[in-house]
Amino acid sequence: MSQTDSKTAHEIDPKAEAAENALAMKIILTVLVLIVLWGLAIFFFGVPGLYIPAVIATPIIYILLITVARGG
Repeated sequence: MSQTDSKTAHEIDPKAEAAENALAMKIILTVLVLIVLWGLAIFFFGVPGLYIPAVIATPIIYILLITVARGG
């Protein structure tokens, strides 16, 4: 018996892997767009462009942390 004859416990499904890669790419692009938009806000509005988006994001991040901690 050679290594090529043995079956692995984890078979890779190409469709599932492609779906995971697509989801990961969407998440990465979303984060990059948000960072660029925040950078543009800082460029155009100065210090308020830095802290106002952070203040607005605080309750959103808080709710996300509670959701993740509860497992839902």
